[in-house]
Parts: sequence; C-alpha cells; structure tokens
Amino acid sequence: PDGMTCVVCGAFDVEEMIRIAVPVFAQMVSAEPGRYGVSYFTLPEGRIVHTWPNSNDTQAVFDYVLYGKYEPSLRNGLILKLMQNIVRGRLLSVLREENSLVYSPYISLFYNAVPDNIFYFDINASVDRRNTAVVHAYLDNIIRELQEKKVSVKELETLKQIFIVNKRNYLQNDATAGWKTYLVGQLKNNESLSDLENYEEILSSITPAEVRNAFRNLVCCTYAAATSGRSMKDYVVPADSAENHLIAEVHYYSPYEFITNEGVTWTEPISKYSDYVENTINNIFNNIKNELAGKNIPVII
Repeated sequence: PDGMTCVVCGAFDVEEMIRIAVPVFAQMVSAEPGRYGVSYFTLPEGRIVHTWPNSNDTQAVFDYVLYGKYEPSLRNGLILKLMQNIVRGRLLSVLREENSLVYSPYISLFYNAVPDNIFYFDINASVDRRNTAVVHAYLDNIIRELQEKKVSVKELETLKQIFIVNKRNYLQNDATAGWKTYLVGQLKNNESLSDLENYEEILSSITPAEVRNAFRNLVCCTYAAATSGRSMKDYVVPADSAENHLIAEVHYYSPYEFITNEGVTWTEPISKYSDYVENTINNIFNNIKNELAGKNIPVII
C-alpha cells in the first residue's frame, strides 16, 4: 500500500531482502488508514487542579503533569529526555535525601510527534498529607531554578555518557527486537535515520544553555507594552534559540476615563459600564487576537 513504512531488522543482505520483501508486501490490499496519526486528546489551555477522595487518612498521592509543544527532531527528543533525568535527580536529592518527604518520586516522559507535536512530564509520588504543601513548594523551586540557572557541565556530561552506554547495551548487533522497537519509535516521532547515524555527535553538542532554554519561557512586551493597532502591527517577534518559548505581554488600561475616572481632566469621566466601554474593550481584544494570539503567539494581559 502507498505510504507504508516497513522496518526490517536482522543480519541480511539489503538488496536480497528488498527483492524478497517487495513482492510480499505488494500483495497487501490497500485499506483505509488506521488510527495512527489521530489525536486522542488535547492539551488544556491553562492550569487545572483535580482532587480525588482517598481512603488513606495519612497518605496522599500527588501527580503533576507539565506539558507543552515541541519541534520533532532527534535533538529535541534528547533534550526532553535530559530534562526528565535532570528533574528526577532533583526530586531524589531534594524530596528524598535532604528532606525525607517521599520515598520514591517518579517522573515519566511522553512525547508524540504525530499529529500533535506535544510532550508532557508526569511527576508523582506518595506523601504524608501534612507535607503536601511543602512538597508543592519544593517542586516549584526545582522547576524555577532550572528555568533560571544552567545545569553544570559535569552533570550534563554524566547524563550523556549514561545515554550512550544504555543505547549501546540496548542495541546490540543481535538484538533485533530492540532495534525494531527503537527504530519504529524514532520514525513515529519524525526523527530522521540520518540523525540516528549521528546520535552521539548530536547528543554531545547539546549545551547547558539549551537545556535551560527548554525549561523557561521569555516574555517580551510590545512597544511600550501598548495595545494599539500600530504597536502590535509593528511588533517583531525576537529570535529565540528555544522554539515555542516566547510569550508576548501587553498592558491594558482602556478606556482610561472609565478605569481611573477620578483623575481624568481632558474629558468627562465615565463611572458606569456603557456601550462605549464595551466597544473599546472588544476592539482591543480583537487587535490582540488578530496581531498576536491569532498568529500562535501566547499573550499575557
């Protein structure tokens, strides 16, 4: 069938395998595409907090899901995995070793290139109910520190060496099942075979600054943080080494004679909500939508 990708693993002559495999797969009847590539869920637009009843009077299970979008590539996939391991190390050292708040904190990583380009980290562990607020504060501090400070070169190089050793152990020459799982996963995540051949070189080139950039967002105001059409039309999104990590910010005080009506001297103050006030607000939000949010630029107002 057109568009089908076959992964064949083992010790064989490539040309001979093509000669045998093509006639076999050519006999397959074309069918409707399967579920691969169909989105099963969407990311929430903001922070969501859920609680569920627990029969245990002393223990609670916390579960933090940190999510976002990424540009599929082997490099970015490796950065996500480095982030996962860096956070895991902080969880173990801060929550378990230094403060004895949890026994076995865990962080898992999911990322999916087709069709959503999304990722999320799931951080979870059991904790004494009395310590939930303390754990929350420590988690916030861990993430904030990683957004503001680079990890050390030594820590990053240690993780890279672990990645290389694990890959070599997992992908032995005779480990056909391991190769199949690995290659299918890479292809599904739009990671090219040419990048896979340069795995160690790409991994080695990832810097502490890149890892920090993957944790943080940059907030950039429009000119004078204004919401006028001209200010936003002329707004140029700055170049950023981290993709999908820029947020625009605007300040909004209009109509001024309604918002701060006591100090208005150039016109009559407005003390009641009116059609004029509503139309002014609608126009400003339409400008924000057309010039920023509608172009996939997140906005803080």
